[in-house]
Amino acid sequence: MIKSSVAAGVAVALMLGVPAHAADIDVTHWWGAGSDKAAVAELARAFDATGNRWVDDAVGASFGEAYGVILSRILSGKPMGATLFVPGKDAGDLVAAGLMLDLTELAAQEDWRASVNLQLLDPCTFGGKVFCLPVSLHTRDWMWINRHVYESNGLAVPANWNEFLATAPQLQAKGIAPLAMASGWPTTSALGAIELAVLGRETYVRIRKDRDIALAAGPEGRRAWEALDAARKLVDPAGSAPQWQDAVAQVARGEAAASIMGDAAGGELVAAGLAPGSDFDCLPGLGLAPLLETGGDFFFFPSNVDPEVTKAQLVLASTLLKAETQLAFNLKRGALPVRSDVDVAAANDCVKQGLDILGAGAPLPPASQMLDADSLALIADLQGAFFADSTITIEQAQARFVEIIKNASPL
Repeated sequence: MIKSSVAAGVAVALMLGVPAHAADIDVTHWWGAGSDKAAVAELARAFDATGNRWVDDAVGASFGEAYGVILSRILSGKPMGATLFVPGKDAGDLVAAGLMLDLTELAAQEDWRASVNLQLLDPCTFGGKVFCLPVSLHTRDWMWINRHVYESNGLAVPANWNEFLATAPQLQAKGIAPLAMASGWPTTSALGAIELAVLGRETYVRIRKDRDIALAAGPEGRRAWEALDAARKLVDPAGSAPQWQDAVAQVARGEAAASIMGDAAGGELVAAGLAPGSDFDCLPGLGLAPLLETGGDFFFFPSNVDPEVTKAQLVLASTLLKAETQLAFNLKRGALPVRSDVDVAAANDCVKQGLDILGAGAPLPPASQMLDADSLALIADLQGAFFADSTITIEQAQARFVEIIKNASPL
């Protein structure tokens, strides 16, 4: 529990614009791409300006790789000052054990609920109290296309997935991989984006959330597997890229025509010197429909026995959500600010497209609100196996998918 005197002292210092104290805060994260590093530098710069010091501690290249390091440090009694982590059961267990700093008073003082995206803030609430905060809103359903690959080969730049498929054989005939993919979770994410784009929101939700077995087993459900079958024929036969940023780099260099990746890819392309609209195109919902699934990056603050560290943690939490920090960080990252009151006039067209789509209609329900975690993992494994193994037929994959939906646990 945050003591009122500590929170009040921090609040006064922040309002006066002077350092509440000076402390080093070890910040653990898994951001390692070029655009990630530039974005992290913005967070560090903002925090250092408070009189404290951001001590960067990058571990792994994904949550999966960093998870063990983060958890072991917290459980061993040698916690970092702040860490990226994922809200969920493991985070809830750490909260229940008293190992995470309670941010409830700070959230109330700064009225986070009035300005921070509630779809991202609500997962930070455990037992009615706030224990984390989002720093960026991510969307995964984008196709990134190098315009010059098409223009230099006398081809029209595709405006959607179907046009992309139509031009793919001509690129392959010239020795150009139409689609750059990275192994592991980026492949799973890309395949899910294809499924959603091809099926459309209504069909996708009816199959996954409403468990419409007839739809999943019928011609509409088959369309998704036909699209994944087409995708697996378009990657470089030499294999997938090791990391998502490597796949994006292939597109930036013109070695591949396109990649399907979240909005962080836009940050990488800009960092490589490419400009949206002239060098590359960004197609939300793969150009088929204005659909974007949302997610976020979240910071937790492990409990610390040193009250000076606790004060600095609260200053960092406040700094991360300031409008100017949000803008500087997310412009470099290619993501969207989590605050609704940030002026995004300086953002590029891809970021503005994302904001327009998210503001235009009802968001897609989060995956965890449609299917249980075990079923989601089974679908991801099935799609990954289908993509990697051309001997698995469309009929076999669709039949297995139907069984997963049929046997999914009630939510």
